[in-house]
Amino acid sequence: MMSNNDRCDPVDKESRRGRPSEASSQDTEGQILQAARVEFGHRGYDDATIRIIAQRAGCDPKLVHYYFGSKDMLFSKVIVDIYKQQNLGGILEKAKQGEPLEIATTFAEEYLRTAEMPGIHEAYVALIRGIGSNEHIRTIFLKFLHEQIMALTSTTLKLDHATLRTTLFGSQLLGLANTRYVLKLEPLASMPIPQVAQLIGPTLKHYLFDELAFEEVDHTEIDQTDAADR
Repeated sequence: MMSNNDRCDPVDKESRRGRPSEASSQDTEGQILQAARVEFGHRGYDDATIRIIAQRAGCDPKLVHYYFGSKDMLFSKVIVDIYKQQNLGGILEKAKQGEPLEIATTFAEEYLRTAEMPGIHEAYVALIRGIGSNEHIRTIFLKFLHEQIMALTSTTLKLDHATLRTTLFGSQLLGLANTRYVLKLEPLASMPIPQVAQLIGPTLKHYLFDELAFEEVDHTEIDQTDAADR
């Protein structure tokens, strides 16, 4: 049971019994999420501890665990919420009625605008930096990619090779973010967002909507060859 000192906000009758009201719970969660965005951005995933995040949010660390379970789950919530708020998946859904190239270009532009929003950019860069070296962050990114993109391509858009398309699509976005925000390679690092979107849009469109010209591999034959070599 939570004590009054655990609250980030004023205590009402319901919270005195140990259970926060719905309104106060939403306020507390919002404060923690905002604090997490700032701390993950400034300190990176490893150094942004639950205690530091709670301190910025003005609440007891136990409440962070109460609402989000673990630091991994909190970080995942921060990143996924950022892109859910921008409804990027909704942009791709319009491909059923619209022009695929226009849809892919719009997606690229909104993806970059979201990644560069104040209060979001630092946390997103922390995600990109950590993917190659932190297994927790890699798992979080893959979960996001599969839940937000692959589910859309396979169920809503009903595209073939959904897993392959999602992987290619994600590799393009990840490579773009790494080049623009981490490596900061020019001219891509300072190029206006609409220009970058126009350049990358055709590639995203090809990966998601065009016929993929590749030769299917017979994995059974490969497995048999490997077994013979051993």
